[in-house]
Amino acid sequence: MAFDAVPEGTSGARAFGFMVEYMPGCRVAEAQDLEACKAVLGKLHRLGIVLGFLDPASFLVVDKEDGQKKVFLQGFAPAATTDNQEEMDAEMRKLEAMFTKAVSEKGEHET
Repeated sequence: MAFDAVPEGTSGARAFGFMVEYMPGCRVAEAQDLEACKAVLGKLHRLGIVLGFLDPASFLVVDKEDGQKKVFLQGFAPAATTDNQEEMDAEMRKLEAMFTKAVSEKGEHET
């Protein structure tokens, strides 16, 4: 994954990046990938960046032969730099809620 944070304007509050890689076996993240998704989002937060928009398709997962998961992030258009820990914590809670909601909705539709 290639990511480059570039300040825009005078506030320096915007970042963007590009990912160009062929990823065989790649899939959109699902509820069982929550911990791996939290880990990669946490890495982004430690860099002082919030993704800004969360969707399962923002997290691309490759299941490795050893049972581990490699998670890639995509969709950095709304990403921004921040030192606001509350903003980062809120984004992490949104991630958890997104997958909790998906599991709940899936369970409601099963008979």
